[in-house]
Amino acid sequence: EHPSVTIETHDDGSKGLDVFSMLSSDSKFVVGKYQSEATREVINEPYGVDEYMHFLEGGVTLTSSDGTVTEIKAGDSVSIPKEWTGIWDTQGYTKIYVIYSPDEAFE
Repeated sequence: EHPSVTIETHDDGSKGLDVFSMLSSDSKFVVGKYQSEATREVINEPYGVDEYMHFLEGGVTLTSSDGTVTEIKAGDSVSIPKEWTGIWDTQGYTKIYVIYSPDEAFE
């Protein structure tokens, strides 16, 4: 156990491991590493944060609400705006992320 490590459970019961490596003094900017098991998440409400991701292993298929499909694999980088909605589908991945959220402080 460590305050910068969080184990999350997705709606389908799969697990994710979140490790913060840097949190700004105002808690609105965070950098970390995230690992996820296979999962499929339907995101009906806006994503909520602006996030840059660089995938180290695995990948994800993002299907936006407008029907746009984006395949992301290890070595790829992508940004998702806080307004994004759609389907997040993966067989598992490891990513480095950078998130900025002026409206929400991270803990």
